[in-house]
Amino acid sequence: MSTPGIGSAGHIFRTDGTVLMPLHAARPDALPTVAAVMQGLLAQLPARRAA
Repeated sequence: MSTPGIGSAGHIFRTDGTVLMPLHAARPDALPTVAAVMQGLLAQLPARRAA
């Protein structure tokens, strides 16, 4: 997976406060983002029926 702030955009959250800092890709890479990996995994799961 692509690393936020290095190969893809993202955000960094500090756990000791309410600081949020946007990260911009330092260099492009061909690796998938976390969101793309999760979408692929979710697409592999069987569909659930509403109860």
